[in-house]
Order: sequence, then C-alpha cells, then structure tokens
Amino acid sequence: MNAQESIVVLRKALEMWTLQNVCDGGIMLGFFVLALVAGRGYLESLNARLSLRVAIEMWETLTDFGADLLLLISALIGLFVTNLDIMADIKIAVPWCRWRCC
Repeated sequence: MNAQESIVVLRKALEMWTLQNVCDGGIMLGFFVLALVAGRGYLESLNARLSLRVAIEMWETLTDFGADLLLLISALIGLFVTNLDIMADIKIAVPWCRWRCC
C-alpha cells in the first residue's frame, strides 16, 4: 500500500467514523428530548424556587424552546444520516436500509 492509497483509506475511515458518531449523537439527542418532555412536570416544579418573574419566564422559554430546538436538530441529523447519497458507500448498521453489492 503506497501513500496515496493509505490517504484514501484514512479519509474513508474518518468519514465512516464521523457519520457513525453523528448517528449515535442523534439517537442520544432524541433520548435527551424524550427525557425533557417526560420530565416537564419536574421542570415546572422548579418554577416555585425561582423568585423573579423574569427568571421564571426565562426558565419556561428555555425549557420549551430548548426541547423544540433539540428535537429539530435530532430530526435534521436523522435526515442527514439516512440520506442515501451519503450512505451509498458507507456501511452503518441502519436496519431499514439495505444495499446490494454489485
């Protein structure tokens, strides 16, 4: 293996590693959003500890907008990872996609 081939192999390995980590990060982000939405009652109970009205409004905005923003990012990561043009030559264990080797 010469230097040019090793550069190509390293580039493909880095691309595969990056996409696998992005896929795993999107899944973990989805679980984090699920925890935020499921724990909404607990987050609302923290409002009693906040004394300023501005702090309460900021906390409510942060929890509501934060969950929505994280859900949007998770959905965009999902669309990015399942894009077949990107995934055509990289094999990631995604059960609903099957490629045939020619």
